[in-house]
Amino acid sequence: KPIVFCFSFWKEVKNKVSQLLFNITLIISFMFAASIVREQIIYRVEGINRYKMYRLIYYGCSYGLLGSILMIYTIKIDSTIILDLRFLAVTIVCLYAGMVPAIIAACIIGVMRLLLFGITASGIIGAATIIVMALLSGWTVRLPYRPFIRFQLMNSISLLCVFFSLSFLFKDIKHAATIIIYLLPASFIGGCLVYLVGRYIYVSRVTTSQHKKLSKMFSVMVQNAKTGTMIETPEREVAVINQTFCDMFDIPGPPNQYVGLKSNQLFLSHAPMLKDPARFLKTVESTVYSKESIVDEEITFINGKIYARDYIPIYEGHVYIGHYWEYRDITEKKKAECDLRKANKKLEMLSMKDGLTGLNNRRSLDKQLEIEWEYAQKEKEPLSFLLFDIDYFKAYNDTYGHIQGDECLKEVANIAKSVVFDEPAFVARYGGEEFGILLPRANQYEAIKMAEAIRQQVEQRGIIHQASDVFKCVTISVGIMTVVPSENIPPISIVHQADQALYEAKRTGRNRISVYSHHKEADSNV
Repeated sequence: KPIVFCFSFWKEVKNKVSQLLFNITLIISFMFAASIVREQIIYRVEGINRYKMYRLIYYGCSYGLLGSILMIYTIKIDSTIILDLRFLAVTIVCLYAGMVPAIIAACIIGVMRLLLFGITASGIIGAATIIVMALLSGWTVRLPYRPFIRFQLMNSISLLCVFFSLSFLFKDIKHAATIIIYLLPASFIGGCLVYLVGRYIYVSRVTTSQHKKLSKMFSVMVQNAKTGTMIETPEREVAVINQTFCDMFDIPGPPNQYVGLKSNQLFLSHAPMLKDPARFLKTVESTVYSKESIVDEEITFINGKIYARDYIPIYEGHVYIGHYWEYRDITEKKKAECDLRKANKKLEMLSMKDGLTGLNNRRSLDKQLEIEWEYAQKEKEPLSFLLFDIDYFKAYNDTYGHIQGDECLKEVANIAKSVVFDEPAFVARYGGEEFGILLPRANQYEAIKMAEAIRQQVEQRGIIHQASDVFKCVTISVGIMTVVPSENIPPISIVHQADQALYEAKRTGRNRISVYSHHKEADSNV
C-alpha cells in the first residue's frame, strides 16, 4: 500500500508540475511571438506607432490573450476550480508597460474565465482575483525598487491572492496551502525565467529603437550636409553617400542607388574630372591601406574647383568597421586666401617703399643690410655703403617751398636710380634729404666711382639753388664706407662710419666725396 500510495502521489505531482512547466513555456514563447508581431506588424501601423494609448491597448489585449491560453492548459482542482500561471501574464505586462495594460489584460482573462468554465462562484472569484492582482501590481510597480525586486513583489502578492481565494472557496486553509505548494516553486522559478526573457526583449527593443532613431538622424544629417560624404564598409562597398558628394563628382541619379557598389568603381569612372587622376586614385588606395586619418588634403578639379578631403578610419573598440570620407568646397576660401596674400604682399611692398620718391625706405634698407652683411661675411667679400644728402636743402625749402623741395628730392632719387640701374645696388631714401646706397661685392674704388658718377649727374642736372653757398645749382655730399664683414663687427657700423664720412665731406666744403678710414679721413676733391 505505501508503494502504491507513493507511486500515485508521484504521478499526481508529475502531472501538475508538467502542466505548470508547460505554462511557463507558453508564456516565454508568447513573449517572443508578441515581440516579433509588434516589430514586424504593429509598429508599421501609423496609429499604433504614433499614439501611446494604442500601444497600451495592444499590450493589454496581447497578454490578456496569453492569460486566456494558459487557462486552457490548466490544472483542475475540482469540477469548477482550476490552477495555472495566468497571473504571470498580468505581472509581466504591468512591469514593462504599466497598470493600464495590466488591467486590460486582467479584464480579458476574467471574462474568458467565465466564458470557458461557466459562471460559477469559483469563476466569479477567479475573475475578481485576477483584477485585484492587476490593481495591486499597478501599485507595486511604482515602488522605488529595482525591476527584479518589484516583479517578485508582484509575484508574491499574486500568490497571496490565489491563496486567499482558494481558502475562501475550500473553507479550509490547510487544503489551500497544500495546493499552493505545487504553485509556489513554479511561480518563482518560472517568474525568474519570464522576467529575464522580458528584460532581454525590453532592452533589445529599446536598443533597437535607439539605433533606428540614431540611424535615421545620422542619415538625415548626412543627406542634408553641405559637405560631400561617403561611408564605406571594410570591403570598400558604399554604405552611405549623399547628394552633395554625387554633385561634386558629377555622379548622376539618386545617391541611394550606389549603396552596395564598390567605391573604387565610382572613383575610376569619375577621376578624369580631376587635374591629376592617377595621383588621386593612388592617394585613395594608400590612405585606405594605411588607415591613418587625413585632414584638409586639397583636391583640385579641372573645372577650377578646390576641395578639402578628410579621411577617418572607423573603429568600434579595436575592430575596424569602415571608412569615412568628407569633401568640402574650399574654392572661395582659397580664392580669398590668395587675394589676402596678394594684398598683404602689396601692403608689405608699400611698407618697404618711400611714398614720395618711390625708392626703398629705411626699414627695407636695414633688412637688406642684414642679408648682404651675412652673405659678405660668409663669402669674405667687400661691402660698400654710400650715404649722401642734398647740400643746403633746408635753405632750398625756405627759398622755393616744400612742394618744390619734394620735386627736388624726387629728381635726385631718379638720378641715383639711373646711375646704379645696371649694378647690384640697393638704393633707399634714408630720411629727409638723405639717401643710402648699398653696394654688395664692391670695393672702395668701385664705391668711389659710383659716388662720383652720382655727384656729377646731380650737379650737371642744373637744378637752380640760389640759396646754396657752394654752387648756384643743387649739389650733394657723399660719405663712403667699405668693409669686409666679420663676426665682431655689427652691420649698423657701416652706416655710422659712412655718416661720419658724410659729416667730414660737409665740414670740408660740401659737393664732394669723403671715404671713412680707421686711421684718417681722406678727402677726394674732383
